[in-house]
Amino acid sequence: MTVDGAYELLRCAISRGRVANGYLLVGDVRGDAFELATRILADLFPGHADLGAHPDVHFLAPEKRSRIVSVEAIRSKLIDPLGQTAFAGGWKAGVLLFADRVKDASANAFLKILEEPPPNTLFL
Repeated sequence: MTVDGAYELLRCAISRGRVANGYLLVGDVRGDAFELATRILADLFPGHADLGAHPDVHFLAPEKRSRIVSVEAIRSKLIDPLGQTAFAGGWKAGVLLFADRVKDASANAFLKILEEPPPNTLFL
């Protein structure tokens, strides 16, 4: 499926209020997958040019030399902020980059919020 095709499906879901709490975007983090993620986020947070600076959008990528996403990072950069009330009163979004770098303990921590997400929360 092309980025445009996937985007149209998700745009329709957003416009109809039928958005799932999470979508797995498979592709290059600096290519098609990231383009699709930013297009989806732009629809949820219109008028914000820099989504990385938006208080309701939280990006998480491996930070240390090990290139592993730690449990502490999952909790402090996704679970805790997404458990709070949305700053703008609408959607909150968590974007986990390099999901293949999440190990068992981190995955278990993330799974809890993914299974029972706060209202109006989207994970990519």
